[in-house]
Amino acid sequence: MAHPSRSAPAPAPARHVSAHARVRTEMRLSRDGAELKHTRRTAGKVTCLAFSSAGSLLATGSDDSTVHLWDADTGDITFVCRKHRRAVWSVSFSPGGSRLASGGWDGHVCIWDPWTGNLVHHLEAHNGPVWAVVYSASGSILASGGRDQRIMLWNANTGQLLDYFKHGVVHPIYCVAINPQDTLLAEGSMDNTVRLWSLDEDSNIMRKLERSEKMAAQAATRTFQSREGQTALRKAKAKVRQKKFSFFGAEAGREEHADSRAREASPIGQEHPVRVLTRHTGPVVSVAFSLDGGMLVSASHDRTAILWDPASGNVLHVIKSASNSPVWCCVFSRDSTLLALGTGSGAVEFWDPQAPDTLLLSFQAHKSYIGSCAFSSDGLLLGTGSDDKTFRLWSLLSPPDLLKLCHDRIRREKREQELEAARQREMEQLEQQRKQRAMKRKEAQQQAEDLYRQSVESSRASTGFSRLREHTDASRTPTTARSEADDDDDAAADEEDELNRARAAALRELIRLKQQALQRETNAVAAMQEAIHNKREELARQTRMEVHRLALRKDQEQRGMIGGPIGVEPSKDLEYVDAIHRRLQQLYKRVGREPRGNTTTELALEGELVPDDLERQAQFQQVLLRTLDYQEYTPGVLPQPWG
Repeated sequence: MAHPSRSAPAPAPARHVSAHARVRTEMRLSRDGAELKHTRRTAGKVTCLAFSSAGSLLATGSDDSTVHLWDADTGDITFVCRKHRRAVWSVSFSPGGSRLASGGWDGHVCIWDPWTGNLVHHLEAHNGPVWAVVYSASGSILASGGRDQRIMLWNANTGQLLDYFKHGVVHPIYCVAINPQDTLLAEGSMDNTVRLWSLDEDSNIMRKLERSEKMAAQAATRTFQSREGQTALRKAKAKVRQKKFSFFGAEAGREEHADSRAREASPIGQEHPVRVLTRHTGPVVSVAFSLDGGMLVSASHDRTAILWDPASGNVLHVIKSASNSPVWCCVFSRDSTLLALGTGSGAVEFWDPQAPDTLLLSFQAHKSYIGSCAFSSDGLLLGTGSDDKTFRLWSLLSPPDLLKLCHDRIRREKREQELEAARQREMEQLEQQRKQRAMKRKEAQQQAEDLYRQSVESSRASTGFSRLREHTDASRTPTTARSEADDDDDAAADEEDELNRARAAALRELIRLKQQALQRETNAVAAMQEAIHNKREELARQTRMEVHRLALRKDQEQRGMIGGPIGVEPSKDLEYVDAIHRRLQQLYKRVGREPRGNTTTELALEGELVPDDLERQAQFQQVLLRTLDYQEYTPGVLPQPWG
């Protein structure tokens, strides 16, 4: 359970897990850039920290001899493991997360069940502090290293000692790591070397990369590092998995390379360098392999990190620290797309191993130098440990999104490079044109000088006035040649001006033609719209006339009047006159008067139809007009006896 707080340390920055190594340590958990509201304290300094492979458990070791297990989601303590008598210096989860190993100052190695907090095995391993414990990738082997200069291999399931390795020199072992193939074990010590041990009992290969004088004390799974970069491989008679491992492409016990020294490989105890990578100018403090083993990176106090090809020993790239400070640690992401560097200024730098010319991102992580850094198994978190007594966990998905930022920056720089290349090509073309013009001027001057010399020679051969005149003409030849060259330039300029004027005129003519075509199209559209309007008006007029005609015809049929259309000239249309006669007969019956004429013509022309009084005349006119077909009626043509 959580201990009560004595004094609150300074608040931690956002986006990290911090462990302040004071009398009491405050743990702040953070995920996706948002600091969770979980604050827990331990009774001592946090000396080591490890996440389970699934990321659900967090184990911390303290100098109060306890191992704390935390729920990474809630921040609650699940178990406190108490067995060590002194400080705990190293913790490591098995690959499946079913076991947790811890090494302490008391020389003991404890194996715990992290889900119950029970002690599974208690191993009295070393005659001194145990500074490093690590599981193999298969989880079947547990390796431990300590101040007694020995590396011990244990059966992780039974706790039985399988074998141990001992240095040929007296120096403590600070870090131990096993490669993902379980074929190689790396250990670093104070004798300025990182030794690589083969776990194949038939191997007699020993390799050593000598670099400098001091060793950095750091334990990290699947990474090994020395401050000066010495690396060695010795024979181990460990009866474990029977696999072959050829480091650096060794064949028949020899290795040859242009940048290295090739010597005979030897048994354990005779340390003859096989390959020496000499490029750094300062102590090498950290080395790390990519997960596939295709790249090796080394960090140095010479303010650089170097990418190597481990198969050939060639330098792939030299990365200079952006903060111009020593590089203390280096680590690849799991997919090898990112390379993180911890610097002496407390800054973390991210580089692309495939394109290491450009810095992707840099931020200030600590107040002092960063001595260790590691990616989580999913590559979304980066842990950093510093001399300022803090450990911080940074989310790579919190704003700004690191991966998106990296890709955007790469694309932007690529575009800038393309633009710069285009500008460079343009400048080269302009320079080439300038050189061509200068060459032409030089040729013209040379021709003028040749003509001048020829004229002088001819003038010397002649006599009298003719020679003087020829000499005078020849003396003017260079000037004439230069004038001709200038005239040629002027003519070329005039031709170019004329061409530009012709182009401008053609462009204006093209614009005028396009405007005319547009105007014609506009007029055609307007005419079409007017024709459509007129057609609609004509159809409407015809429709009104037809409706009126049909209404009048219906009225005639209701009154019992029979007859077709009526003509417009009574004197030439007998049928029209007969129709008028029949209708007038009916009308006179209605108004009460009989006609006095005997023929239709007389009735129509003599004016006998007009009533005597005005009132009956108006009534007669209205009845007459209603009987006429209005479609064929034209005023002034029909007989109007009263007019």
